[in-house]
Amino acid sequence: MKRGLALLAALAALAATAWWVAGVGGGTTVAPHPTPTTTPDGRVGSAECQACHPKEHAEWAKSAHAHNMARPTPQTVVGDFNDVTYVFKGTTSRMYTRDGKYLMDHTDVDGETGTYEVAWVLGIMRHQAYLFAEPDGRLQVLPTYWNLEEKSWRDSVEGPVQDWHGGAVPSSHQEHWRNFGRTYNRACMECHASFPEKGYDAETNRYTSAFDPQISCEACHGPGGEHVRVWRTLDGTGDPMRKLDRLDLRASIEVCTPCHARKRVYAPNPVPGEPFADSFAPDVWQQGTFFVDGRSSTLNYRWVDYLQNRCMDRTARKMDCGTCHPPHDLHSVKDATVVESNAICTTCHLGQKTRLTAHTHHAPESEGSRCIGCHMPKMDLQLRMTVRDHTISSPLPSLTAAYQVPNACTQCHADEDVPWAEGYVQAWYGAQPSYQRYKASMHERAEVLTQAFAGRPPVAPLVAWLDNPGLNVVQRASAAQFLALALGDPRALAALLRHVEDADPLVRYYAVRAVGAFQTPAALNAVRKALADPHLTVRVAAFETLMFLDPGVLTSPEPITAKARADFDLRRTLVRVDDPRDIPVKAMWHLQGGRITEAEQELRRGVALAPRMPRARGDLIQFLLRQRRLDDAKAEV
Repeated sequence: MKRGLALLAALAALAATAWWVAGVGGGTTVAPHPTPTTTPDGRVGSAECQACHPKEHAEWAKSAHAHNMARPTPQTVVGDFNDVTYVFKGTTSRMYTRDGKYLMDHTDVDGETGTYEVAWVLGIMRHQAYLFAEPDGRLQVLPTYWNLEEKSWRDSVEGPVQDWHGGAVPSSHQEHWRNFGRTYNRACMECHASFPEKGYDAETNRYTSAFDPQISCEACHGPGGEHVRVWRTLDGTGDPMRKLDRLDLRASIEVCTPCHARKRVYAPNPVPGEPFADSFAPDVWQQGTFFVDGRSSTLNYRWVDYLQNRCMDRTARKMDCGTCHPPHDLHSVKDATVVESNAICTTCHLGQKTRLTAHTHHAPESEGSRCIGCHMPKMDLQLRMTVRDHTISSPLPSLTAAYQVPNACTQCHADEDVPWAEGYVQAWYGAQPSYQRYKASMHERAEVLTQAFAGRPPVAPLVAWLDNPGLNVVQRASAAQFLALALGDPRALAALLRHVEDADPLVRYYAVRAVGAFQTPAALNAVRKALADPHLTVRVAAFETLMFLDPGVLTSPEPITAKARADFDLRRTLVRVDDPRDIPVKAMWHLQGGRITEAEQELRRGVALAPRMPRARGDLIQFLLRQRRLDDAKAEV
């Protein structure tokens, strides 16, 4: 970590350099410093902000955001390229330099060997990954990365983004480093760049991507061209620039959410402060990524945890990301001494400030008397990735005993067992009614999610969650999601029908996706009505649901349906155009419309996108067999 911070300081002077990169495949070019009218949407680049905002720019220039991504130089490369070899589960990587170039020789688990030149470095705080450029414009994430905290090389499956159960990823899997799951242009660019333009050409299967490699000022504040103009030539009247501290709580958090949530993307490059539900649909509770108490068990990027915290939910004060994280360096924590001394928490929790040890039952300077020690413990979410729990919840050893979820007590007191911790918690807090209510609600949540994760959703409590506007949106949206599995229960259908018009767009999104599974006339009518929803994600969810249940939506000239279809096409042609997992759906769409040639073209494009993956070629072979083209099918084997 110290190495990363020192490097950030050394790189600060470089942060105002090239801000827009085009043609990342063959011959990347860097544009000169732009005027406020350089881009059609009025972006000017972070360097333009420095003249009027020198303090904020200087803070940002030292941040991980400013150095999110860079060309490989002695100043930007952290990893050891001094002819070092790393071996992992049958794979071998050798990192070295030659003629000023950073190179990696890699032998894969199946024996394939190659030499790859580093075109970009990605990351500067905990890990640094390395990208190489394919002739077709793809940027692929190389399989071996540098762990800054350990000062060592690691295979990608040993890191925070993916985990292949301790072994090397097979070359047939999407997350193998040569496949689409590790293509930066498709899988990484939406977060690890500002204003990315994918530039994928489906006809040629090539990329001409463009992006700002920094997480720039305008990524959070919106395009600055008009802002610069009105202040330089006028008096600031009509300034469109987003003042983030003037947004409401949910909107201010959603400025960060595009990169700090696991989500489905529906529209590229949203304007900060505009409705989040017009671009993204975050994931909610699911088996495999969450514990049954609702906390993340893997890297979910904090949003879904944060929206569960009772501090944000109950306080009249605006407790957003910037409460703890400085707005111009969201990868550090505001004044560490303030956090260590509980000052942020005791702004509201005045009683704990004056009666600290009576509340914590720990020595005043100990970890047990730090608010974040008990309420935001460090969670080992994946291999070599530890993140503080952002649900800001209270430890319940009883949940550990019943459901094997982690708790802060035995994480800190690793030499003690769960009954020991539960005994102390009961002695200290067990008589308090608020603790009893909290414990009961969390045990109910854990039992409901245990059943729901197993595919046996308990309808009554899920309906109660969905009907309760006082619960957090993650819990309510998750309830809607799980009720889709209760197809034989009229209570589930009735609840979903009520909430396809819920006040919260995320609840509506999951309710629309769920209610279509029932396929009753009432359910289909509700989904059709959702085609007119004010938010794009809900409209597209409705359209995608109806595609196979009511194929008339594919050609209907009715304006509301046509608008939803256009929204769907936006996602299909701009966001998901290079994702082979969507190819079978697109091919089926063409088949339903009698467009046999177009269906075959889609399936062949799927093979081009995922040539190493048997599933893509298998889909094409099945199509050819159904068309009774036996010789063509044999040619694909």
